[in-house]
Order: sequence, then structure tokens, then C-alpha cells
Amino acid sequence: MGDMEFLQAYLVPILFVFYALMLLAKPPKLGASRGFCTQRAQKSEKAWQFAQRAAGLYCGAAGIVLFLVIGLIPLPFWAQTVLELALIIGLYPVVNTLLKKRFPDD
Repeated sequence: MGDMEFLQAYLVPILFVFYALMLLAKPPKLGASRGFCTQRAQKSEKAWQFAQRAAGLYCGAAGIVLFLVIGLIPLPFWAQTVLELALIIGLYPVVNTLLKKRFPDD
């Protein structure tokens, strides 16, 4: 695997893990324009902190899964892209569902 192929294969997993570390180590303050910023997450400080932690854990797990899948299974580039997009798009419904369960009244 050449340098460019390595970068293409592992860029998104690296970004997932980096984003996870940012959210878990120093989550943004409520009202910031970064982080997991949805209406449900912004309803209270507790909901905001929970959403940042849940999004961080999701992204960390997604990054690790991508590293393992890409490292163990030789996927064509299009299949890898579809998997990455599915994980990126999946972040919103997963974290929002967790928020609904944890803060039903908000």
C-alpha cells in the first residue's frame, strides 16, 4: 500500500478518532458552533454534556471499527466510502435517540 492509498484508506478513521478525543477531552461549551449541536442537545446543560460525550464515544467506536475493517478486509474504495458515510450519517439518529431516552421531558 502506497502513501496515497494509505492516506485514502485511513483518513476518515483518523478523523473519527481525533474528533472523539476532542469531544471527550474538552467538550465545547453549550451554545458553541461546534460539537454535536442539535436542538435537543441544546435544551439544557446536562443534555449538552451528555450529547458531547455520546457523540465522542460513537465517533471513537466508529473510528476503531473502520480501522479494523479496513485493516482486515480489503474493501474496494467505493465500499469503504459507503461504510464511512453510513457511520457519519448514523451519528445524528444514534445520539438523538440516546438523548430522547435520557431526557424525555426536555
